[in-house]
Amino acid sequence: MAMNNPYPENKQMQNPKIYKMQKQVNLNQESYQEKTKSTGQNGQKQANPYLQSQVMTASPQELVVMLYDGAIRFINQAVTAIEKKDMENAHHFNMRAQNIFLELMSGLNQEYEISEDFFKMYEFIHYHLIAANSEKSIEKLKEAAALTREIKEAWKQAMESVKSS
Repeated sequence: MAMNNPYPENKQMQNPKIYKMQKQVNLNQESYQEKTKSTGQNGQKQANPYLQSQVMTASPQELVVMLYDGAIRFINQAVTAIEKKDMENAHHFNMRAQNIFLELMSGLNQEYEISEDFFKMYEFIHYHLIAANSEKSIEKLKEAAALTREIKEAWKQAMESVKSS
């Protein structure tokens, strides 16, 4: 009896959480236009093959760094949009950053005690983004970006520490 595979045949991966993360972050859609899209010969936008390759070959730890980078980029874009009085794009970019933190929270492995601490940090930043979005607060957005940068740097140091041991 054949079981239904929840993943497309060509995209089945060893770790379903990574597939889910990639699908939810939606790297192949319009949201990453600046980095992920280029115009092909026919004028249509195509996914950047370099970025696709980078994502598909990244370790779970490297994907987390990429998510931090994406959140920081979206927060900065929200700040720029507010400065330009473009509230629609400010909301859009803020929501993209919020979605990244929701994905980071849902991807935590609760078997590890430290996951609770990460969850609390992600939740704090997520709620900070919600408040910034409702108030259109550049200050709160910059605080969220600074916290995200700190977490990213700590994460990268931990990755280096594990590699060198």
